[in-house]
Amino acid sequence: MAIRMKRLLASGALFFVIADLSADELVRDASLIETIPIQGITLAMTPKEAFDYLFEQGFSAGDFEKFEDWQETGIEFVRGVYGSPDGHTSLALSRDGERIVQISETYSQPGRPLDAVSEIGSVRRYFGITDDTPKCKAANPHNGNCRVQDVTEAQDVDLVYGLQVMSIMRTSYATRKKELASSLR
Repeated sequence: MAIRMKRLLASGALFFVIADLSADELVRDASLIETIPIQGITLAMTPKEAFDYLFEQGFSAGDFEKFEDWQETGIEFVRGVYGSPDGHTSLALSRDGERIVQISETYSQPGRPLDAVSEIGSVRRYFGITDDTPKCKAANPHNGNCRVQDVTEAQDVDLVYGLQVMSIMRTSYATRKKELASSLR
């Protein structure tokens, strides 16, 4: 599981680097990115707080039953069953010591399209993004995306949040890019 998690986190880190190359990024205050919840978890939480919260919410993490079992950089939590009416959630956390450096969520609910207008709308309200901003919008009722970062210059970006809704699947992430990169070395 450790090798799989490092590959997953490394591929996510590569995505973030490539995504940073586009112009006219949405920039928002770092504290907003640190505190936006993904399945109730934020970058502002400690790894132990996140671990305990996810277990309380019905997530499981393979053979891990208590926080002290988590020795690697990354861990994956799951809840639900693929194809079930309640959907399936996979949530990967990465830490660097006592800080969460990445939260990555994938949620799928086959047979019931997600409401992209509502999901993107919630993110827009949270970050104070206007309706006419093309970098954060629903393309149609079931598809949309949004990405915000803490600064304009790509080489200086540390905090990033992203959401993509694709019909029956939602992916979202929050990351401390610089710390994530150092934790993977």
